[in-house]
Amino acid sequence: MDKPTETESERKRSGGLAHWVSWSGVVLLLYVLSYGPVAGIVFRRGGAVTPRTARALIIIYTPVYWLSDQTPLKKPLQSYVGWWMDFLDKKE
Repeated sequence: MDKPTETESERKRSGGLAHWVSWSGVVLLLYVLSYGPVAGIVFRRGGAVTPRTARALIIIYTPVYWLSDQTPLKKPLQSYVGWWMDFLDKKE
């Protein structure tokens, strides 16, 4: 007995899902990587940001804080922020 062939719309749908999953992964990776430069700038300034900005950063980066505190990614994330701080210091 022959298997039914995949229709064009089914192929597009599965390709669409792979597309969205891939882009979601890219966005998630960029989000985590954006923590380094942002934290480097804030820490380099001695935390001198407005209270509104501080609240916004805490809300935005709470998941990354959690990753840093509750997973084995603590050391790599701290090293990444340290690298950004050093890099930004060399720029001045």
